[in-house]
Amino acid sequence: GAGSTLALLYPDQFVFECEPFVGISMPVAASCDDSATPNTLVFTFNDTVLPAKYALEINVQTPSRSPVPNSFNFVLRDTSAMIRDAHMALPGQPITHGIKVARTPLAWTSSSLGSRSQITLGFTITEEYPTSIKVAAILITYPEGFQHPQDVDVVNDIKVLNALTPVNDAPDIADVQSSNEKVVIFFRQDSHLPVGDHRFTIPVNIPEVLTEFNIWHVALCGPDDTSPLASCDQLDHPDVMVRFP
Repeated sequence: GAGSTLALLYPDQFVFECEPFVGISMPVAASCDDSATPNTLVFTFNDTVLPAKYALEINVQTPSRSPVPNSFNFVLRDTSAMIRDAHMALPGQPITHGIKVARTPLAWTSSSLGSRSQITLGFTITEEYPTSIKVAAILITYPEGFQHPQDVDVVNDIKVLNALTPVNDAPDIADVQSSNEKVVIFFRQDSHLPVGDHRFTIPVNIPEVLTEFNIWHVALCGPDDTSPLASCDQLDHPDVMVRFP
């Protein structure tokens, strides 16, 4: 009910801040407190929390290297402060050095339910990075219900908006995964991404009904030593270098 809380306990060396706090996919309103207990954020919900996927965005200053242990704990309490559920020792992402990347805004030609749209998203290389760091591909995953149009050759219809983005030549520019809800776009072997925006436009069908967890993810993948093409097909694949919603 109203007044229930979710505590996030994070490792040493991280610095989390409640402001600004953005509920990306939050069916209920919530407030955030970062002052009560060290290494802890407490979110207080203003309504009943139902079983669902939730996503939020807060500022964090990451350490210079991955802490040990690098794990996070989530504890859900009811209005009487009784623990109702918990997820303990959730592994954190490793701290990646050498490449500074930011996300770009998501844009679309239509947001109408049940329609076809051209979705544009990508990433920004904010400064030069060492040539020893190899970025082999970008993995884009869609929210539940979004799919590739069946009557369109999605691979050939992907638009690369920066002529300097070193994508593979057709037909090896991309792999439309069998799940129909993600795509991997490959960069040329031994290429180097220049500073600037690298954005892609992809045709998709918008579902008739949107889920509350309406989140797109972008991940940069390193090379696969056993294949000329990157093999990352999941956000938790070991070749994923960095990812963001």
